Amino acid sequence: LIFSIGVTILSAGTLLSCDDVYDKRKDNIKLNQNNLQGYLKSFRERYSLFLSDILTDMLAINPNNRKSSSEIYEMLYKYEN
Repeated sequence: LIFSIGVTILSAGTLLSCDDVYDKRKDNIKLNQNNLQGYLKSFRERYSLFLSDILTDMLAINPNNRKSSSEIYEMLYKYEN
């Protein structure tokens, strides 16, 4: 879920379709890490390091390295007001 939300934010932030982040072949869907890194680079050029780092954490390839929704909330909470 966190990864999917991250791809949605990446797409909205770059104003590009990020469909090619996924290499879709017959019955096998794989992540295209080169395309993902390219979109992240484009995102970093437009937005703050803070926001880019959160997005990078959301898009970590290894699910065990991704921030949870509560961790992301804690990072953003102090900017709520």
